[in-house]
Amino acid sequence: MEKEEQKDDPKKIQSTFVWIVEYFKNEGKDIKFSQKDQLKLYGYFKQATAGKCTGSRPGMLRPRDRAKYDAWKACESQSKIDAMKNYIDYAKSKAPSLKMKVSL
Repeated sequence: MEKEEQKDDPKKIQSTFVWIVEYFKNEGKDIKFSQKDQLKLYGYFKQATAGKCTGSRPGMLRPRDRAKYDAWKACESQSKIDAMKNYIDYAKSKAPSLKMKVSL
């Protein structure tokens, strides 16, 4: 039971989330994700850092902004910690180099 509690430790989840975000900005910036994967990670990131989706949905003439809005909106039922955890899990599933570096 103790391992389960450690696994869901909000401080560990938050520090791992921050580490992965920094990893992608620096040494992992060459990792290529599909557009779908980028949007999924974006949605989790925005939910984890900003909370519920705000503003109105961009119009059809702004497809990039609209896709980002939709990705964030799809995550709005998650708590910030759950969004961080989902970001970590999804990033690990799409970036094999993270599997060896992250244990959560």
